[in-house]
Amino acid sequence: MGVLTIADTFALERLCDIYAEILRYRVLIVRNGETFEVHSQNGVLINANPAVSMLDDADKRFKSYLVEFGLTPAARTKVRERMKKKNSLTNSTNSSLTDLASHYATQVVSCVELAPPDIRHTCQRHLQDLATRRILAVSCGIYRLLSVLFVFFQRY
Repeated sequence: MGVLTIADTFALERLCDIYAEILRYRVLIVRNGETFEVHSQNGVLINANPAVSMLDDADKRFKSYLVEFGLTPAARTKVRERMKKKNSLTNSTNSSLTDLASHYATQVVSCVELAPPDIRHTCQRHLQDLATRRILAVSCGIYRLLSVLFVFFQRY
């Protein structure tokens, strides 16, 4: 789906760490049982193995990371809906890629969208080229259009 970035590596690493915890707790529970007996003056008490509650906690944390990465059925449905919405925006007959880029460029130039100076300059140049109808004739016009579109799709 193309939504993971290098910034997600720490979260993915944490997901793997939690899964390793889960596997360790399962081994402990299989080895020692879910409960254990404590002999006292009042008789025999049956207590829960601490690994059971630790496994429960790890499972909850693991599930939250799975949801964050869209790895549960409900989370995948939300991701698919977002992708359909994004695709319908780009595939609609009323808006071409140039229209989307121009809309974004207009938003940046009018300071509705915040953007760094280089992107702001690219957007200004894109709008100037459209005004003079040179966008396709300029050798680097396509590059500028693609760079504006790249920033647009990264944000939405």
